[in-house]
Amino acid sequence: MKLPLLFLFFILGCSCAPVSGEKTSVPSAQRSTQKPRKLSNQEAKYWIAGHLGVRYGTFISRGGKFHGLDSDGELSFISPTEIKVTEYGYAPTTYTGTYAIAEEGTIHVRLDNYPASWPPMHLISRGPKTMLMPVTGNAAFDLGGRAGGVEIHDMEQYWPFVHVYSKD
Repeated sequence: MKLPLLFLFFILGCSCAPVSGEKTSVPSAQRSTQKPRKLSNQEAKYWIAGHLGVRYGTFISRGGKFHGLDSDGELSFISPTEIKVTEYGYAPTTYTGTYAIAEEGTIHVRLDNYPASWPPMHLISRGPKTMLMPVTGNAAFDLGGRAGGVEIHDMEQYWPFVHVYSKD
């Protein structure tokens, strides 16, 4: 059975198009000229509302790369007010809680039974990437009440947490 030529071109075109949320490569020259932009209150609310749930609203520490070591972190916006944070120490520990977006766009998180306070964050857009960064700008490793974790030479800093899209 022969398929019409137009249909074959359609199939080839669809298979080459990136999936929404999929990473696309950006030339390094273009990447260096894109300045990070903090999202406003309304922009942050709109962005989060469109990315709720573990599948769509998940951010991974260390620039979005999960290393499988005890210094990884994961943050997911579950609903318009609920959040989930998983820290990977000796074993994964998950905390749930709430978040609110202040008038200036700062995201404040309150986690149940968390041994420290989670830092206020900004939702930042930089080209195709969306990131979470503490208001202080401090990118250092900081998990709960822990003093440290395993880090290897090619790891990015702990912050920012970068939005990842799961196809599962």
